Amino acid sequence: RGFQPAWPLQRWPEIRAVLQSSSTDGLFPDDYHVDALQQAGDDGSLSDMPAARQAALDLLLSSGLIRLVYHLEFGKVDPTSLNADWRPQRVIDDQAPLDVMKALAASPDIAATVDEHRPRHVFYRQMRQALAKYTAILQAGGWKPVDDGPALRPGDSAARVRQLRDRLAASGDLTASGASEEFDAELEAAVRRFQKHHGLTGDGIVGADTLKALNTPVEARVAQIRVNLERARWVLHELDSRYVVVDIAGFEVVDVQEDGTVWRTRAQVGRPYRSTPVFRSKIDHLVLNPTWTVPPTILRDDMLPARRKDP
Repeated sequence: RGFQPAWPLQRWPEIRAVLQSSSTDGLFPDDYHVDALQQAGDDGSLSDMPAARQAALDLLLSSGLIRLVYHLEFGKVDPTSLNADWRPQRVIDDQAPLDVMKALAASPDIAATVDEHRPRHVFYRQMRQALAKYTAILQAGGWKPVDDGPALRPGDSAARVRQLRDRLAASGDLTASGASEEFDAELEAAVRRFQKHHGLTGDGIVGADTLKALNTPVEARVAQIRVNLERARWVLHELDSRYVVVDIAGFEVVDVQEDGTVWRTRAQVGRPYRSTPVFRSKIDHLVLNPTWTVPPTILRDDMLPARRKDP
């Protein structure tokens, strides 16, 4: 560039705002030098800055942008460090990183250009929306837990029902909290919505599993969404309009076409210590109503011990 800055001073606030917005993807703005760039002041005070300082900050802007684009395209964490069997093979449209940086520098709208590197997938958009929702709940103080006790059922009347109302209102599953201690039809519908959102049996009864989900702190929900946004950046780029997703945590297989679910069914998955492998691949054949022979590991570790325990 003939030792000329890549970023005119008047564009610095725009770029800082783009780097700051990385938090909406579950990333940390400080990873992109936002703190150092915020200290540089606004564009009105930048012209008095020494040239060497301007040059150093210009490099930080470039570093922050290229790092953010890389994280959006490939993820911040190397998946092979968590699972050696994972072998993602992707490039950014066959472009060299320098070409991506040149495109950013020439862009009239840096935010829009950075957005092109996010996964273009409805799941990713929905998770970003969920992150914004739960972050707002966290900033507002979160929610209070529901006290332990027997299962709460429609028709019950107890102080814990009022706690349940407050909890469901805090997460938006109930329109308003109120002071009623009656487990009425409106509250039952809210409980069913909550259970559906969390992959629980939608019976409208607050049993042990539903109570555990209700009492999970909002901080943990934010962390879960951030983790799954990262996983999404590993796998949700460059998908065809039709694909199959195996939701291991939800014990479900989903057939998706044009961002809409057209079919779903239950799935059998492994245990935490014998986990189902995670991968992405093309389906080349399908077996209907297959025979099933007990795998040696399940036979040795599960079935035979159970027979010995109870012949």
